[in-house]
Amino acid sequence: MSAIARFRLFGRVAVSVGEHAIPVRGAMPAAILARLALTCGEPVPVDEFVADLWSSPPPTAAGTLRAHISRLRSAGLAEHIVGGRGGYTLADSRVDVIEFRDRAAFALSTRERDDLEAAEEAWRGEPFRDVSAPFVADWSAELHGLRRRVAESLAELRLDAGELDAVLGSLPAVVREHPDHEEPVRLLATALARAGRSTDALGAIDGFAERLRETQGLDVSPALAAARLSIVRQDPELVAPVGRERGIQHGVPLPITRFIGRSSALELVAAGRRESRLVTLTGPGGVGKSRLAVESLAESLGPVDSAQWLLELASYDTGEDVVLALSELVGATNATVESIAQQLSGRGALLVLDNAEHVLEAAAALVSALLAASPGLSVLVTSREPLRIPGERLIPIAPMLGDDAPDAIALFAERAADVVPGFALTDASLPLVRRLAKLLDGLPLALELTAARLDVMDLAELVRSIESEELLTLHGPAAGRHGSLQSTIEWSARMLRPAELELLAQLGNFAGSVTLDAIDGICVLPDGDVREVAAVLAQKSLLAVVGGAVRGRRYRLLESVKLYARQLPAQDDRERWRERHAQWFADAADELESRVRGPESAIVHEQFEVDRSELLAALSFSVARGDRATAVRLAGAMSWHWFLRGAVAEGKGWIDSALEMPGPEHPRADARAIWGAVMIVYRSGDKFGGEVYARRGLPLAERSGDPTLTALFTACNAMWDAEADPAGGLARMRRAEALLGDVEPWAVSEVLTFRSICHIYARKLAETMRDLQAALESALAAHNAWAAGSASWRLAHALIGSHRERDAVEQLVQCFDLLAPQGDVLAVILALHAAAIAVSGIERQRDGARLFGAVDRLGAVYGFPRAAINDDVHEGYRSRTKQALTAAEWNACYREGAALSLDEAVSLVRAVAASLPPRRR
Repeated sequence: MSAIARFRLFGRVAVSVGEHAIPVRGAMPAAILARLALTCGEPVPVDEFVADLWSSPPPTAAGTLRAHISRLRSAGLAEHIVGGRGGYTLADSRVDVIEFRDRAAFALSTRERDDLEAAEEAWRGEPFRDVSAPFVADWSAELHGLRRRVAESLAELRLDAGELDAVLGSLPAVVREHPDHEEPVRLLATALARAGRSTDALGAIDGFAERLRETQGLDVSPALAAARLSIVRQDPELVAPVGRERGIQHGVPLPITRFIGRSSALELVAAGRRESRLVTLTGPGGVGKSRLAVESLAESLGPVDSAQWLLELASYDTGEDVVLALSELVGATNATVESIAQQLSGRGALLVLDNAEHVLEAAAALVSALLAASPGLSVLVTSREPLRIPGERLIPIAPMLGDDAPDAIALFAERAADVVPGFALTDASLPLVRRLAKLLDGLPLALELTAARLDVMDLAELVRSIESEELLTLHGPAAGRHGSLQSTIEWSARMLRPAELELLAQLGNFAGSVTLDAIDGICVLPDGDVREVAAVLAQKSLLAVVGGAVRGRRYRLLESVKLYARQLPAQDDRERWRERHAQWFADAADELESRVRGPESAIVHEQFEVDRSELLAALSFSVARGDRATAVRLAGAMSWHWFLRGAVAEGKGWIDSALEMPGPEHPRADARAIWGAVMIVYRSGDKFGGEVYARRGLPLAERSGDPTLTALFTACNAMWDAEADPAGGLARMRRAEALLGDVEPWAVSEVLTFRSICHIYARKLAETMRDLQAALESALAAHNAWAAGSASWRLAHALIGSHRERDAVEQLVQCFDLLAPQGDVLAVILALHAAAIAVSGIERQRDGARLFGAVDRLGAVYGFPRAAINDDVHEGYRSRTKQALTAAEWNACYREGAALSLDEAVSLVRAVAASLPPRRR
């Protein structure tokens, strides 16, 4: 009698006979064995076998089957695979998936726990993992269906027994495998709710409901809808864990809408409560502190809190009122702290005081007394400012911005669907919703109030209304402090002292976020220290803090608060405030410009970027007011930032506006602004437009006595001269060279670069290469990354002109290393243009075609002027590359390149350089 063959179809197909493993090599032998094993002991006719193995059987299918059967018999299955041309049978075998099927069917008929657990244990992973034949789908669906039904039956028994860990360990995988089946979701949500994870329970149901709507256009069943409502209401019949006493709640409102996002904030609340008996959630009005607090309660009721008490403080004006209301809530015999503490002691109680900011001193005193007198009591407070008592753990709740912006979009979409059934995010609506969320500063209250307007306005109309500063007029169905953003902010403003109101009014003049130094340097208070008052406004959540201690804190008003602040009467005259603002930022821009080309370049450009709205506001005011001196200072200081960021039209427009204003010239400031125009015009692709500025700037630079500006303008004019008269240009260049000992280090490389261009006009290639190498070394020594990148790029072009394309490719890798960290996209595209030429020149035409495609598309995406790259050399190499490839090859490679991102295109050049064969010694 032959030994039993054991077939494993869970996971990869495997067969053993006794102690001997039979090798299964290849997908087809695995499929043949799996198909035989599924009907072990029953013949499989050849025609049926072929149909089960091939979707479109080839003419040789039967012969291929016979050949594989023969090899399997030779491998050790001769006694187990019987039959011939009429069909084949697997004999004397045991099959794991058949054992599971039989156990599952038996267990589902008995509903006995032991039988169900035996069936669960027989499931050993995904069946038929390496088999893709047609027969697999139906069998896999049947097996997965049996497993789901076994898991559901077991989950019911385990829920009744209170074995939540077992349910939570098994059901998530079942839900993932059967996303369209409702029963596993209901059971999982029940287990999560009983484990105190109500948020996750609701998330499981809501995720299923969303899938059902998207895939089938259906709503959940009444049973699942009722289960969700029971979880929201914390219905003891559904939520109460077996064998665990259910905690009680007093005064806790029942949410009627789904809670969205804030997962990290919920974790912070839970962690804060583990570490401190007093946790305070702070943040501006409308940010969602109260709802977050209520949501956090569901997680801790039972496992942490035996009882939860919530007192809404908004309607009480005095400490006596608060004590009286709390004594009534907890059932104290007297309206005294002692009597309240007696009710809260020893019960693992949590007291939530919601909206404490307007009775802050009374709330702080009450909380201190209760914590001291009530062992086991914890307190959770929501307020627009801290209580400032020992042991308080602060958790600031910020608007849904930055990483939380998707939550803001999801919140708006869900509330919109409540107003307009069927509302969904689409390619057309998503940009509008994203714009709304940004305009509304990610404030949940503002998002909900705005969504409520969809019954009378469409999305585009909502965006226009918010952009036209109708933000404060948003009203919802609620009355009181949350009836509108206006009332929400007024609620906080009523508690401000005169100095705080005055500073708030002045802060409304800022365009964006600013440093505390800027606030202190611009705002003026007749009575009070600006820094101290600003700190108070931040503590009251009216002045938002952005950034951090490492990169520097900045402060801004939310848009709704800014609109309110601009309505406030201010003692300080707005015109005088704008003058101080313009002067302060002109000084700040001068200081930044002095460091913009050195080792701090990246940091300085980032500072220009974050201050951009204020700098432009100062520049606009100066131009409108006719203050030429300040306008020219600002435009000149910002010119290199505009240049490096590729803001060509913006930069040239502002510089021209400032220079054309009437008024006396200031030689150094004017020369600096004009030098900025020279560089910006060059970047625009107009190779000759900068000459007018260069000629105008030289006498101003000479009058200023600034050797750096004088050397730059002299060298630049020498370059223009050399185009028509190389000898004259080089003679003039020697005057610039004479100043090199006195110029700032960053400018040396730029003078040398201008000299190299003079040598190009003079057709002196060796001198050109020497100048560019010297310019590169000088720029690196001065940490002038842009100048180093520019010299490196020009050196690559010179190498191409010398037919040293391989050297040019390697030089461009260094160029990318210098330019990419600077964020100078246009310079990187310029270097990619050179790379397309160089790569094509080393007979890598396919990669060259890809780079030509990348340069064309990326140039269009980032607004790079085609005139700056489409010169005769470029077109010549492009033409030769096309000729070296067939039309189909060129088109395919060009399309591949056009699909590359900027980083991917740079990576392609690096890969080409790395693949070059070693140089011969």
